[in-house]
Amino acid sequence: MGFAGHEEFFLTAITIFTASAGMAPRPRSSRRSVNDVLHGALPGVYPLVPQATISVGEISQRWTGRRSLSQSGTGDLEHGNDRWFVPWPRAPARGRFSGWGALMQVAVAQSVIGWEAATTAVHAAAQHADSLGIRVNIAVVDTGGNLAAFLRMPGAFLHSIDIAIDKAYTAASFGLPTSHWHAALQQESVAVREGIVRRPRFVVFGGGLPIKQADQRIGGIGVSGGSEAQDEACAQAGLAAIGLTL
Repeated sequence: MGFAGHEEFFLTAITIFTASAGMAPRPRSSRRSVNDVLHGALPGVYPLVPQATISVGEISQRWTGRRSLSQSGTGDLEHGNDRWFVPWPRAPARGRFSGWGALMQVAVAQSVIGWEAATTAVHAAAQHADSLGIRVNIAVVDTGGNLAAFLRMPGAFLHSIDIAIDKAYTAASFGLPTSHWHAALQQESVAVREGIVRRPRFVVFGGGLPIKQADQRIGGIGVSGGSEAQDEACAQAGLAAIGLTL
């Protein structure tokens, strides 16, 4: 590379450095602001030097040395099928998509069962179990499967603690009573039946009911310790105590 080549290289380097430092060269009529690129004037072009004015001709002559860049009808700077700089995907420029906030809903309001209703439901279910002469565990969860209330009657099976919680979780997840799953799965293939029953915390026998208000799921209640029919009856009593039915 001769002296002229070195001179062109250093001129290009100085142009880019001063531009990136905010010391842009004096604007000329042939120069276009790279800030235009940041704001979409040249779509699909990756800006290497933000906040600067660089002559398209200078970039063509000093940097590439061999190619001349032409402006297409779409505003892209091209040479045949080659784009100016590198056309890989890039992050949007700061402020370019500031209007998206008005179009995108960041948070969604969701109704869940309150703690007072959850507590009332488990107490009512326990009272019904006591009237049946059984000892049970009762759980209420919200729509996210989080435990909202739990009650264990003295003498209830220890293992049924988790079963009651999982019944409530299953009912809240799908919005169906757990007793409905046995018949529903008979219509499915063996792969579906075996696959779904092996899912963690999935219960396919009675005792879990979804909690719905105005046809909207707000949680689930699960009872374990008696027969399937007894467990479901206790869960129904819990719903009735908070003014809801299945």
